[in-house]
Amino acid sequence: MQQFDDKPARNIFLIFLLLMFTANLSAQLGPGTFRGMTLGVRYNYFDPAVVHQAMAEGGQVRYFGLISPKAPLTYTSSINWVLGARFNTDGDSTDFIWRFNIADGEVKRKLLAYGYTILDLDQSGSLKRNFRWVNVRVGPGVSVGGQKLSFGVKVMGTLGIHSIRFGKDNYSELGNMADSTLSGIEAGFRITAPLQIASKLMLFGEYSDRVLVDGQEPRFKTFSGGLRLAFGKPRGAKFILSASYHREEVSFNDSPLEFDNNFFQAQIQFTPAPPKPRSQFDDEFDRF
Repeated sequence: MQQFDDKPARNIFLIFLLLMFTANLSAQLGPGTFRGMTLGVRYNYFDPAVVHQAMAEGGQVRYFGLISPKAPLTYTSSINWVLGARFNTDGDSTDFIWRFNIADGEVKRKLLAYGYTILDLDQSGSLKRNFRWVNVRVGPGVSVGGQKLSFGVKVMGTLGIHSIRFGKDNYSELGNMADSTLSGIEAGFRITAPLQIASKLMLFGEYSDRVLVDGQEPRFKTFSGGLRLAFGKPRGAKFILSASYHREEVSFNDSPLEFDNNFFQAQIQFTPAPPKPRSQFDDEFDRF
């Protein structure tokens, strides 16, 4: 199994291609797409370990589902960051946590949904280290309904280059293996079903199944549910409240060990009004 660091030239080339793709996508979406810094705070609780997290976060984010109900869970973002602290009450410890991401987004155009992630270095989630160097997602997506009520389904295959370290805070069952770094190709799929009520409330359910093609091949099955509530005018500044619950099942190809984790997240964000005049991308969403 080839580790990520064994072929730096190949991976730098892949990152370069995705940067070019993102630049091209940004140009298509319009000059105002990435303007406006979104700021927020987030709280996480991880069980069975008694771990709490509090953090501040920011980025240049636009949620197009809050503009057009026919584009639920559609967003673009760039230069995202997280700074905060992790409190392990069982272990009586406090750790600094952080995250930095260059670009991330998911777009639905008619019957096709696709997404991308470029350089997402995350030490603020359930994993001690969750680095996605590049990731692409594509698959069919449909939505029905109108401005008052809409429902959609996306089925997306995912493929990327990934590096993880479990950490003993939330994966103590792994013993010394929890401190090992695993790197390789991550592949899987994700099914998402959002229900949007006007531009104020969104409910969603999600199932994902992904495996890291490493010698031990850790496999993650995750069931998620959540809501997003927006306060503000449809095309104005907004406060966005969100909450989600995740149940994660972890297994390995060379071990009978299997275990479950439960994660909870609450978040509040301030999103400024989209710049005027509206971009061509906004007009295209209104015609869906």
